[in-house]
Amino acid sequence: MRFLIATDIHGRKELLRNLLSKKFDWLILLGDLTNRMREMELFKLLPENSLFIPGNNEKPEGFCHGKVVEVGGVKFACIGGSLPTPFSTPFEVTEEEYARICFKLKNFDFLVSHCPPYGVLDEVGGMKIGSKAIRELVERERPRAVFSGHVHEYAGCMGFVGRIPVINPGPYGIFLEI
Repeated sequence: MRFLIATDIHGRKELLRNLLSKKFDWLILLGDLTNRMREMELFKLLPENSLFIPGNNEKPEGFCHGKVVEVGGVKFACIGGSLPTPFSTPFEVTEEEYARICFKLKNFDFLVSHCPPYGVLDEVGGMKIGSKAIRELVERERPRAVFSGHVHEYAGCMGFVGRIPVINPGPYGIFLEI
């Protein structure tokens, strides 16, 4: 199974078209396909074999958030949105809400989240903007890897929670082959 995982396209149609031209079994987008729900026509371009986790620029309704889904025999825990930002975006979540969501998530292979875990690929302007609840989920459930976005400065980078890789695939995407 070949998964193409990307994040933070922010309305750039050519970036999306480039991703869609690649060979994959499933496309997983970690949010912010749009800019504050503009460019909604981009959703019409997504193939049926897509899993969309909403970013802070989309609303959660109708997308994969706060649940575990199985795709091709692989279990993904999906967490959308971000902690509050200075920009008042459509899908901002408090740390307490993240804690309630994370408490319910169990028995999965990979975590796919728009918001990174606290302390890993999450620093902006000297501030850590990742979620402590998401980090605790990673430490508790120990997935094979975490894929997250939101922090554009870390696109294409990898960090770790203990020995668990945390990867920001950025808008150009990376492949996960299982």
